[in-house]
Amino acid sequence: MRLFRKGSTPIILVGNDEIHFVLQGGSGEGQILDPFPFDHFLTDEADLSAIPEAFQHQTNSVMVVPDYWLGSISFPFQSRKRSLAETFLERKLRADFPEIPEVEDFYKYFFHQTGEGETTVYAYFLREPTFFQLYDRLFRLNLHPRRITTPAFLWESQLKERIPDFLKGGNAFVHLLANECFLYFFFEGHFLFSRQITLPEFQDDASDQLETLTYETNQSLYLFSQKAKAEIDRVYMASFGHVEAGDLAEKLGREIEEVTGLEEELAKASTTIGQPGLLRGLYLPDLSQSQKFLSISHKLIEKEQQWKPVQKVGIAV
Repeated sequence: MRLFRKGSTPIILVGNDEIHFVLQGGSGEGQILDPFPFDHFLTDEADLSAIPEAFQHQTNSVMVVPDYWLGSISFPFQSRKRSLAETFLERKLRADFPEIPEVEDFYKYFFHQTGEGETTVYAYFLREPTFFQLYDRLFRLNLHPRRITTPAFLWESQLKERIPDFLKGGNAFVHLLANECFLYFFFEGHFLFSRQITLPEFQDDASDQLETLTYETNQSLYLFSQKAKAEIDRVYMASFGHVEAGDLAEKLGREIEEVTGLEEELAKASTTIGQPGLLRGLYLPDLSQSQKFLSISHKLIEKEQQWKPVQKVGIAV
């Protein structure tokens, strides 16, 4: 079967209640297996015989987990020596999460120059206790992913390609579906937080949905100002539901720019398999290209990746 060839990318999708296994082919096609109830998957009683061998011992496997499983920290840091930054971050994570010793093994950091010229170290890390249970379970089954990402990181990579000045100031992205909405907030090009909003059922018009969306968006804009110590500069919207961008803009009293053609563009180069739960409405881009999106790996896998170019040069010599 073509999807099971060497070039396919094994993907594990984690929702609130279920875990899905997907094989994404090199041409954007995808096959999704029947889901496993999340709690049952973590037990030894789960029948995992349906999971293909293609998921075992993979070097390009990816797991997509909910955004709220992530935490983030940022600190002024004058040095750009990686060893100093890593020692600092791991000490900080151990101190902040003494009940989760594995937290220091799963983080991604980068140096960032603020608008005021200050150098900071910014890090994302996995902090949800359930994640560590799941990873341990996958590890024992030889199914553990090499890279872990989230819907927000995947949207971030897509929006950077489509929105000029995305790296400047505060940006909000409203992704509206028929009866729910996903709000994503970014500051200076980096993901800050997201929210999932359940909307009232559509009746004769979208007035109830509009009222709910207006209230929740205003609440989120206030939360952004508290977190970022700044205001949102631009709001973008992709509407695949009943509320129009112009109506929401009027209610919010601010301009909203529509991201037009997004669905059509993504559908050309994405796995369109109807994602569950938190991933509904999200097209999976080509996840074999790790440089295209932000992801987190176990720190031993991260070091292994860093040494690969050196090893290749050594072999060549």
